[in-house]
Amino acid sequence: MKNIIKIYTFILASLVLISCEEELVEKAVLDSESAVNELSELPSSSYTLLYDEGAEAFDEFEWTEADYGFSASVTYTLQVAAAGTEFAEAKGLGTTQADSLVIANASLNTTILGMGATAEQAYAVDFRVASSIGEGVAPVYSNVISATVTPYATTFPPIYLIGDAQNWDLGAPMVLESTGPGEYVGIGPFVADGFFRFFETPAWDATQWNADYFEGGTIPDVLINSGDGDANFQYTSTDQDYQITVNLNTKTITMEDAPTLYIIGDDQGWDTNTAFQLGAIAPGVFEGTTTFTQGSIWRFFEHADWAATQYNYTYFEGGTIPADLTDGGPADNNFTNGAATGAYTITVNLNEKTIEMVAGELEEEEEEEEETPTEVTTLFLVGDDQGWSFGTAYELTYLGDGKFEGTTDFTNGSSFRFFGEMDNWSDPVFGYSYFAEGSVTEVLGDNEDADSNFVVVGETGSYAIAIDLTAKTIELTQ
Repeated sequence: MKNIIKIYTFILASLVLISCEEELVEKAVLDSESAVNELSELPSSSYTLLYDEGAEAFDEFEWTEADYGFSASVTYTLQVAAAGTEFAEAKGLGTTQADSLVIANASLNTTILGMGATAEQAYAVDFRVASSIGEGVAPVYSNVISATVTPYATTFPPIYLIGDAQNWDLGAPMVLESTGPGEYVGIGPFVADGFFRFFETPAWDATQWNADYFEGGTIPDVLINSGDGDANFQYTSTDQDYQITVNLNTKTITMEDAPTLYIIGDDQGWDTNTAFQLGAIAPGVFEGTTTFTQGSIWRFFEHADWAATQYNYTYFEGGTIPADLTDGGPADNNFTNGAATGAYTITVNLNEKTIEMVAGELEEEEEEEEETPTEVTTLFLVGDDQGWSFGTAYELTYLGDGKFEGTTDFTNGSSFRFFGEMDNWSDPVFGYSYFAEGSVTEVLGDNEDADSNFVVVGETGSYAIAIDLTAKTIELTQ
């Protein structure tokens, strides 16, 4: 009998407890309107975010505490959405149990760009606070406040270095990737006494930055103003690859030796003297083509030196590498090549920890087939007297068989050269060095510059020009 009484007592207590819990939940639901808190207006209704202030704090968001009518642990989430969308695609900006939240400008900028905003254009948004006390109770929301926010760009287009090292070829510029507004970095070759300048896009009519632009800034000692018609930079040291950093805002240029990466392993006889060097194509990115033997083991070295920083299979864990490359074992964790023996082009990205290998061909030295002079049927004179512009170039008359003639004015001390195509600074070009093997009129001399221009040493005046590209002769007569 006592046991029966205990059982009934337990059942009654359980029912009472469940009833109380349901009452609390019901009360929270029923009192949801009174639980709504108030989000304070921001100090401004319009904001323009700036790249340089990304790490700084946006204006603080503040709100009153939600009151559920009983003691509860409340979690607040600040939300943002495109204005007028009723938070159909709300994004969270942060969560806290305090009654305020501070977020960085960069965080808000990234979120708004992700919502479809366009950099440098005002974007209308709504903010609200979601209050939650657990999964069993639906969140309640504060009032909505609005503002317009203009985000900044986080990615920027590159600029291009074009000059003698690139044969002034618009199709093969050195690309300097942007690291921030007006800041760029790239890797490439510089040739002794070579000229160059920077371009916004690889086009002759693009915005350009020459040595004059950097006047008053800071540039390396190996660079000088060439003083030519384009105020190109002139590189005064020996042929070398560099990593070049350009800041158009502060007008500064820095140059340091290009980073290096070597492969040393079975195919190199584990000899630092025969290490294979990959070429740097971007900061932290290297590429080269060499032979890999199936079953060979190897690893990467920053320099061809056993004491140099090394990168083995373990370094690339978490990244992406070809399936044919496996871990050679615990001793040095070298790579083991499982692919068939052959030449492969390997691209290594130390930043992303990725390796790509594709079948390639080893470079063979081949003599370039030069365009024969008789194939050139147009010839333009461009120089100081033409303002170094194709728009005012003097076109000579073609006579056939590589011969041209014409009459134009020359100024004593002016420099110039001949071009085979309009608007093409690279090829074919005929300067003093081309005619040096033949015969050059006495009124012209070698300007001794990087472009092998002619210089007029005769009197200022009008001259008749006779050119034979086949015989490599040039005559000027008054």
